[in-house]
Amino acid sequence: MVQQALGDIAHAEARFRQVVQLAPEHADAHYNLGHTLHATGRLAEAEACYQVAARLNPADVMAHAEHGNTLLALQRPEAAEASYRQALHLQPNFAEVHSNLGNSLQAQGRTDEAEASYRRALQLKPELADAHSNLGLCLHALGRLDEAERACQQALRLRPDFVDACTNLSLILQALGRSGESEMASRRALALAPDHAGAHFNLSIALREQGRLIEALQSARHAVAARPDFGQARSNLAVALAYLADFTEVVAVSDEALELAPEDESIWEQRLYNLSYHPDLSAEAIYAEFVRWGDRFPDPVLDFSAHDHTPGRRLRIGYVSPDFRRHTSRFFFWPLFANRDPAAVELVAYSNVAVEDDVTQDFKGLFAHWRNIRGVSDQDVARRVKDDHIDILVDCCNHCAMPAWGVYTQARTHPSHRWAQPGPPASKRWTMP
Repeated sequence: MVQQALGDIAHAEARFRQVVQLAPEHADAHYNLGHTLHATGRLAEAEACYQVAARLNPADVMAHAEHGNTLLALQRPEAAEASYRQALHLQPNFAEVHSNLGNSLQAQGRTDEAEASYRRALQLKPELADAHSNLGLCLHALGRLDEAERACQQALRLRPDFVDACTNLSLILQALGRSGESEMASRRALALAPDHAGAHFNLSIALREQGRLIEALQSARHAVAARPDFGQARSNLAVALAYLADFTEVVAVSDEALELAPEDESIWEQRLYNLSYHPDLSAEAIYAEFVRWGDRFPDPVLDFSAHDHTPGRRLRIGYVSPDFRRHTSRFFFWPLFANRDPAAVELVAYSNVAVEDDVTQDFKGLFAHWRNIRGVSDQDVARRVKDDHIDILVDCCNHCAMPAWGVYTQARTHPSHRWAQPGPPASKRWTMP
């Protein structure tokens, strides 16, 4: 199968299919065919081949590992996790698989477990740049931004041309409020890969944060051109247009973004924010979009039977916000919190602030209880609110968030072809040097 090494993928695929047809029980043939199909982007077909290879040879670590990689690329993280764990059962010290397992856990929102997997990968293989970069994004999700920056910087020390680590670093620097450095990280990525949609996306946000709106619009258009199916890029383009008060394309571009990714929360956030300021839409039309967003969620089924209904007792009111900081909303929050009657109301803060500042410290003095929920899952926050016996929970934030873009990379498991030719009985493992 030298043809595949020379780039003749189609010919290699035909030969592997021939082997599979002649020897359907030959595990290596299915594995090789899966690897060829994965290389050409035919993930569903590749997944089926890896699945057969793993079934025929359950002790084949690489078949399980590559099956997991393909399942993760197909956005099936639970199934990918199972394949990775089987690979690790066979080879517990496989660092790349630990890193990829972290990706599958992160995709399921199990961030703490993901962090543990990345750290195990790095314990086994400290030079694994993918694991450092992935750990950086994981720590970003957990709100530990300084650690996240160090992890991505280490990835780039190990692999200076690691484009995705550059884009991850730009995301983290943006969250740290260092938009100038975020811009530099995105430009470093683009110097390595001029058509990298994520780098253009992050660059647009960094430029917008610096007030360079025309340049931000240009970068947003570059991101869309580089990857037309990137829904968040189109949403970001709509944001850039709205910031320039050019609403002629905002609805159409936002519609395109939503069509590409109808369940993407950030696209919905930005859509509702942009339309709230649209000068040519009626209040009824804007409200209808908020109703449309709300209709995506089922009515909650809550049991308040155990809640304290004692008349006249002091109420416990919780406020949720990422903006207990130097932000314009503080001018609205401060009078509300500072002038409450402590005999009648007990305040509890659920802070999602990314980077605390002096205003955050001032806010802390106004609350009876301060809960830092940065990086905590929705389910855990809900449990905390219930345990705090909150009577009224207030969401202090409008729809507005547009996160920068980061990517979890799959650490290469170095798949190798097991060159096979038909001829001997199917029970024999045929290999060529």
